[in-house]
Amino acid sequence: EPALQYVMRDSGIEEKALGFLDSYFDNHFISTAPVNNKNIPLQLPCQFVNILKNYGWNWDSVSNQQVFCNGILMQVNDNSPVLPIASGKVEQIIDGGNEEGFSILVKHDESFYSYYGKLNKPSVSAGDNLSLVKPIGLSSGELYLELRNQEGPIDPRTVFQEK
Repeated sequence: EPALQYVMRDSGIEEKALGFLDSYFDNHFISTAPVNNKNIPLQLPCQFVNILKNYGWNWDSVSNQQVFCNGILMQVNDNSPVLPIASGKVEQIIDGGNEEGFSILVKHDESFYSYYGKLNKPSVSAGDNLSLVKPIGLSSGELYLELRNQEGPIDPRTVFQEK
């Protein structure tokens, strides 16, 4: 767990969101099997043009060092509707201001969460139950997607690999 916190601190994600995710997951670990796309029906949140930043270690030319990305950053069309990857419940909405936009944390079951960042505008509220067809918000030109289970972040590319 300390190693995960170190990686998260150096990942460049907005500090407010990191603090929320750290405290939320530290207090909500449940011993269940890791999620896979055979147990929960999953869908891509929206069509994307390109992956700008992959899950894992990436070179940051600004800080001139390797940084760890807990999700993927996708280039998408501006104002695209963003769907939840699975049905679930909105746990939290974070307003990151003009630069980061809105972020939404969704709980899909007792051990699986998705986190969407860089949204222009949310179309849901905390506590809302989500279906696969109702958008959670509108994208900016980028969409950050992070998946987590009780063991930590999951590479979204591996979950959607068969799609």
